[in-house]
Amino acid sequence: MTPKKLIENAIIALGKDGITPASKNGKIVFSTTQKPGGPWVYARYTDHNCIFWKNFVFTLVVPQLPKKKRFIPQECMGCYKVVVRPETYKELLLLKDVLYDMNLPGKVGIEVRAEVDALYGGYWYCDGIEEGFDRLGQIRFALSGTKMEAFLKRACTEYEREFGPSDKWKIVPGQKAIEDKVVKMVEIDNTKKSQTIVDVE
Repeated sequence: MTPKKLIENAIIALGKDGITPASKNGKIVFSTTQKPGGPWVYARYTDHNCIFWKNFVFTLVVPQLPKKKRFIPQECMGCYKVVVRPETYKELLLLKDVLYDMNLPGKVGIEVRAEVDALYGGYWYCDGIEEGFDRLGQIRFALSGTKMEAFLKRACTEYEREFGPSDKWKIVPGQKAIEDKVVKMVEIDNTKKSQTIVDVE
């Protein structure tokens, strides 16, 4: 199946979910901004375009491929996040204050996703592993004197579930051609309202 056909099928799947991406200059226009409301509060927005790469490419394009040709988007492979798991509502509120005080890209809230075994969560998004370790040190310092612990994680849990530990992830043959075609057919326009499919971690 050609990259173009994969993308067309994914757009049809969006339509079945009641989501119709806008069209502009022959391209499909997506917003990757976070939807308002829901169980999360956000600090500064990250420009990782998670909703596009994970919820469109990984969730709707990649599953059409034969199992051996499925992949994790390269954009996602370079994403690291500092994770904190508050155990009480009081800790959650404290973590929210840390989020706002630091004013770094991240979110704090109530976990409602079945694949995440936690009641509450806090996530700070980083560009690459070096920034991830720097951020981890900052968060741990901010949490000193509390019982909360922070750890560094690569990309989203869904990728680990399908592809195993992140140190085993690889770019597969044909992946770059598909990603390049998707990028050419799509325009990210965050002046529009979110067309979220599912929430992201």
